[in-house]
Order: sequence, then structure tokens, then C-alpha cells
Amino acid sequence: PATWPAPYLYEEGLGDAAFNQKVTTLGAYVQDDWKLSKRITVNAGVRYDLQLGAKNEGYRAATNPYIREKQANKANFGPRAGFTFDLTGNQRTILRGGTGIFVDRLTLNLALYEQIYNGETYRVVTVRNPNPTNPLGGLTLADVVRMKVPFEAQVIDPAIREPRAIQSSIGLQHQIGDGLALSVDFVTARGRNQLIRRDLNLFPDCQNVQAGCPRPDPAFTRILVVESTARFWYDALQLAARKSLRANYSFQVSYSLARTENETNDSGSTAG
Repeated sequence: PATWPAPYLYEEGLGDAAFNQKVTTLGAYVQDDWKLSKRITVNAGVRYDLQLGAKNEGYRAATNPYIREKQANKANFGPRAGFTFDLTGNQRTILRGGTGIFVDRLTLNLALYEQIYNGETYRVVTVRNPNPTNPLGGLTLADVVRMKVPFEAQVIDPAIREPRAIQSSIGLQHQIGDGLALSVDFVTARGRNQLIRRDLNLFPDCQNVQAGCPRPDPAFTRILVVESTARFWYDALQLAARKSLRANYSFQVSYSLARTENETNDSGSTAG
């Protein structure tokens, strides 16, 4: 409608956004239990994970120097261990605990975005204060490349690692009578190598592009690099009561008091 304000920004993707990427995921796990006595049981294990293709290994773009050579991570070992201790010897009061390193996977979107936003086969063009009826003025991808119109790039940090977390717990369970079990557990997790995006094309002391700050590399608008430099912290106290009934029925009531902090919600979070 004529009463609407004039648009101040228009974006359109030009070119071929087709994407073809093969990612191979391998994993192996081994664990064993040892009964040290009638009252103490321990277990230990290790998991190994390998991803091939998730980092665009071997992929380069001639017109984008920010896409650099990357290698697959081959040291993704996740050891873990746990124990149970029958404090009374009659299976009614059990102390239990465990800890381990758990390795996540890199999502396919990382490789997808780096290949699509390469500046060669596809570009997102931004027009400020566009003509509402013809914002691009008939420009094609070839025109944009020839005119050296700045474009957005998304790249993967060559040092990126799979996200991982150290998870630990310690708890006590006590059985009252024949069917009521009460438990209390303290659970903690420390996340490392969490994914976050950062705009490389900003000056440290002048980052507000809307206010007129220039770009260090005028050939690009944003240069978003995905890094594994963020962290998270999680602590929780968990209380539970479980009652077994006849005819294979039971019910449980639980309560958790938790506290969490993180430096990123997902790989879409952008740090300036």
C-alpha cells in the first residue's frame, strides 16, 4: 500500500545454490564392567568418532581467500567411567557416580554454507534504499561479479573441532520398604569447542557498520567464520521418588534445580 514506508534494505541471492557433499560418519565403542567385591562394581569404556567431509576437506574457492585448507579431526576419543557402591550390603542404599567425555558431530550446514556462499557460483546481493519495483535493476550474477559488488561469505575455521562436553554425576539411592525408592543426584557438564559465528570483516575499534564504520576488506560485506571457541556450564540437583505398584505399574515424581550458562546457543550466534 502507498501508506507503507519505503524499503531501506533488499537482499537477493543470485546464481546456483545447488549443493552436493558427502559426509561419512564412523563410530566405535567398547566398555567393560568389573565387580571388585559383592558391594562395589566399576565400569570403564571409550568411544571413538570420525567425520569425513563435514569440514569441506580439500575444498577451495579461487575468488575467496578466506576459504582455507582443512583436515578432518582424527583424535575424537571419549573415555568414560562409573561405579556403584552398595553402602549397606543389602541393595537398599546405593552410592553411584560416573564421568565421561562426549563428542558431538559437526552439522552438514557448515559445509553447505561455505560452498553456497563462495562468491563464485552464488552471491547474496544487498541493496540499500532499493527501488521497490526493480530493486536489482536487472543485474545478474555475471554483472555482480564483473562490477565487483561486495558480497557475504561464510567460511569454516580450519582449526574447528567437534563440540564436546565433560559430563559427571554423583548420587545416592535409598529404598524404603518393598516399592519406594528415593534418589538424589548432582549432575554437572562443562562444554568445550562449542560452535559460534564471528564476523571477520570488522575493525576492532569500529564495528557499527550501520553507523558508517568501514569494512577492512571492501570486497566483502560480512565474512562469517564458524569457530569452535565457545563454552557452556551446567549444574543440577535432581531429586526423585519412584513407587512400584502391582501389575507392573509404577509412578515417579522428580524435581530438578539447575543452573546453566553458555556463550552461544548454536552455530547461528554471531559474535562481533
